[in-house]
Amino acid sequence: MSILAVDLGSTFGWFDGKNGGSISVGKDKKMFNFYKIVLDKILTYSKNGNTIKTIVFEDAKFQQGNAIYNFHGQKAILELIADSFNIKFVGVPVKTAKKFITGNGNADKEVVAKAITKLGYKYTDLNHSDAISVYLTYKNSIKEV
Repeated sequence: MSILAVDLGSTFGWFDGKNGGSISVGKDKKMFNFYKIVLDKILTYSKNGNTIKTIVFEDAKFQQGNAIYNFHGQKAILELIADSFNIKFVGVPVKTAKKFITGNGNADKEVVAKAITKLGYKYTDLNHSDAISVYLTYKNSIKEV
């Protein structure tokens, strides 16, 4: 199963099990930039003979201020893309991913990143690290219904 894990936000982190990174979509840029980035990733992945079966996102729905609008806007766009390509769309709660990776559901991003490094993964920034933690949590502990 090919899984694309993402960390939504002004910087979009992603990881597919082998490759990953982060892309700035900017706080002041339109949601179109986010839409284009995700769509390009899915189409490029498909052109290389792979199929994304599941998109897993860090479900950080309890953000504050403008972050909540950014999160829900990106989530809506991502859900539309997933539906258009018949891709399963699953949220992993932030505390669930943090607890799986570090043993502490309230761990700071830096602690999660250090745990990701100890597991043998390299990351470009904390958004990429979060995407890896979401990927590993989903792949290893979330039960399919």
